[in-house]
Amino acid sequence: MVSQSIPTPETETPPPRVPRLGAAASGLVALLLAGAILAIPLLGLLVAPMALLPVAHFQAGGTSGVRAWGPVVGLLAVASAAGMADYALPLLAVYLLLVVVPAVSIEAWARWRWSEGRWTAVTVLTATILTLIAMAAVAAPVSPMEAVAGWLRSQAASTSELYEAFGLTEGRADLALDAAERMASWVLPSMFVAYFVAVLFWARPRLG
Repeated sequence: MVSQSIPTPETETPPPRVPRLGAAASGLVALLLAGAILAIPLLGLLVAPMALLPVAHFQAGGTSGVRAWGPVVGLLAVASAAGMADYALPLLAVYLLLVVVPAVSIEAWARWRWSEGRWTAVTVLTATILTLIAMAAVAAPVSPMEAVAGWLRSQAASTSELYEAFGLTEGRADLALDAAERMASWVLPSMFVAYFVAVLFWARPRLG
């Protein structure tokens, strides 16, 4: 007589708990992740969207996210006013765009029971206005168009050999550069907003 073993029911293992950081740690980790977009070209575009997660996870415990991102914003604002605007102001703009605006909108969404469409529209509109203000602040005292033109000119001066490799004469390169300058004031804001929308929809399934 063959004895049959009774299979034991498999117990489901609970999902691992993500450790909840404190207010200061959440804000600083978010700052490091957001700063990657300025410190690491191209790769930073993939790292920076994760900057929202520490603050969103912190405020999911019922505490306002201002305790996490507020001191960081204050520190960057003081650094910008203390003569370090070249470094602190772009970092402040990125932090506001990728961390503060989404975190505040998530709190408002949960508090006022917005629909997902209204939450998305309000957040994207706020980010668009902030992007335009940030570009004007970073470019000051010149206009954003003049700042972009100066940056393009400096890049063109360092890539003259590249133009020659593609068979472009100096005159054709100048014409292409002039066309790029005219388009830059329209293209750059839309690129920032498009990136923000991509980050927002990447973060949406992870908010639960």
